[in-house]
This record gives sequence, structure tokens and C-alpha cells, in this order.
Amino acid sequence: MCMRSTILFRWLLVLALVGGCSDEVEAPPSSAPSAGITASGLFFHGKRIHFLVAGPSTANRTVLLLHGARYDSEIWRVLGTLDRLADHGFRVVALDLPGHGGSEENGIAPEALLAELLPVLALDHPVLVTPSLSGRYVFPYLATHAADVAGFVALAPIGVQQSEQVLEKVRLPTLILWGAEDRVVPVALAETLHRAIAGSVLQILPGAGHACYLDQPDPFHRLLVEFLDGLSS
Repeated sequence: MCMRSTILFRWLLVLALVGGCSDEVEAPPSSAPSAGITASGLFFHGKRIHFLVAGPSTANRTVLLLHGARYDSEIWRVLGTLDRLADHGFRVVALDLPGHGGSEENGIAPEALLAELLPVLALDHPVLVTPSLSGRYVFPYLATHAADVAGFVALAPIGVQQSEQVLEKVRLPTLILWGAEDRVVPVALAETLHRAIAGSVLQILPGAGHACYLDQPDPFHRLLVEFLDGLSS
């Protein structure tokens, strides 16, 4: 059995045990927990919000990692993204969206969540890393709060077509990463998003599916760090 098949089997077994369900089937690699990552949480509208934190508190740039429907903040620990960005001097927060991981459902509409939550988390002009499901939260936020964001990294987020006209007014450093073999959010929508946001950078990762960061972690991390370094400079 090849390594990817073995990883997929183990991940699907875990999902079966915890009752996971989604059309995102890409499996993450396995890795040991890092001592530099801190689990934290707070109560928001009376419900718990869970997140992971890494990197120096004095960093000039903060990155907010969101996640897709099948995953939660742990995907970024397992993939090594939290460690990688922290090692480059960035402050990183990986959030469990409501109803995922350690975050409880709180009744806040997706389009309102980030506008209310980010000030509570004290995230000053973060870069938003937005895979798949999290587009439901980020696109409405960008429509009204783009000035409060330092950058946008789009990883095949859902909601591109519904947000296209709004995004044409957004002037924000943007990196668009998409799997060439994405069967969930068609790669044609990457071009749509690229056209909508003036000055955006588009990279199609060959051989990658919907969760392109899992299929091609090395190119993903390299492009992400390059983008963040460019913002910092």
C-alpha cells in the first residue's frame, strides 16, 4: 500500500470514529505535536471558541488560519503550517469555526462572525487564510471590513460566484492557490476570483485536489511564506 493510501486510510478511520462528514476527502499527513503551539479558548456569546496559537506575540504580522468542512484547527498543526509560519517570525492563530473541533455552535450567522469575533481575539489587521467552507465567513467580512485585513489567501473557498461583484471593489493583497484537479470547487472559479480582485496572484498547483495544501504541502508553504514576507517588507 502506498504512503498516500495508508495516510488516507488512517485519516478516514479517525473520521469514522468521530463522525466526520464532508466531500473534502484529501487526507493530512501525520506529525508529532509541537511544544511551541498553545491551545486556547474563550467564551463568545456564551459558547466556547477554541483556537491554537503559535509564534511571537511581538510579531509585526498576524495570520489567521481557518479551515474546510471536514477539518478544524488541528489540520494546521498536523500539516506543520503553524510551526513553519512561527519559525518565520509570524504570529499565527488557527481557529475552530463554530461547530467544529473545540468550538461550540453559537447561533451567529457566518456573515457576521468575523466582524464580531476578530476584535475579541485582538487580531490587528490579520492575513486571512481561507480554505473551502471558510469562504462563507470571509467573503462577507471582506465586503465590509477589507480595510481591517492585511492580506487574503484563498484556498478554493466557496462563495466566489456569489461574491464576485463585491470583490471587484476590494483592493487587498491576495494570493489565490487552487488544485488543478479540484472536483469540489471548479478551478475555473480561481480565474473568476483572480479577475475580480485587481492585482491578485494566482497559482494553480498541478496534481492537487480540493485541499491543495494537503496534496502539495511544500509548494503551498513556500508560496504562503513568500506572500507573507512580501507583505512584511
